[in-house]
Amino acid sequence: TVVDGCYTLTDDFCTLTDGCCTVTDGSCTLKDECCTVVDGCYTLTDDFCTLTDDYCTASGGATETIMLTQDQVTLDWIKKIDKTTKYTTSVCTGAWVLGATGLLKGKNATSNWYRGEEMMQMYGANFKEERYVRDGKYWTSAGVSAGIDMSLAIIDDLLGRKYTEAVMLDLEYDPKPPYKAGVPKKSDPLVAEMMKEMYDMLMLPLIEKVKK
Repeated sequence: TVVDGCYTLTDDFCTLTDGCCTVTDGSCTLKDECCTVVDGCYTLTDDFCTLTDDYCTASGGATETIMLTQDQVTLDWIKKIDKTTKYTTSVCTGAWVLGATGLLKGKNATSNWYRGEEMMQMYGANFKEERYVRDGKYWTSAGVSAGIDMSLAIIDDLLGRKYTEAVMLDLEYDPKPPYKAGVPKKSDPLVAEMMKEMYDMLMLPLIEKVKK
């Protein structure tokens, strides 16, 4: 729950210990002595409160994603959250971030088409050229729109076909693109090459730096 730009915890996500939190109207109010205040917002100290999350999703991007693969604070946080998740997932190049944590080592995974196999192999994952891939609790999707299909598959895993169809109907999800393209092998070769060169200009120097 977001209040005035700050997060408050609901009882569903907060294990209450040592009287640190009081619950009012379903919200969890934290006592000052239990918490650290950063920029006016509360952060929890490990001694007093354990956070449990059902889902962790690493989203994709471009240069910022590569930077995150080198951000140890972020990687450690994901590994910590992963200990309690039911689903640890990624969309697009977010798989690179999951890969950098080591969580995908030896697992089947997919990613955005751009250097997807190369990056997954670098992190010890088995790249699969699929719309989305499930390996245990780890779900990875290809490019952005594939995240919709993966999300629907997760809903189906949780709640079954009828609920999933209800969500699809609510979204009126019945895609009919004008061309059979969207992945390199289905795209015009010139288009595929131009797109790869465009991304290489932006990202390849950073990727090569990471490899070193």
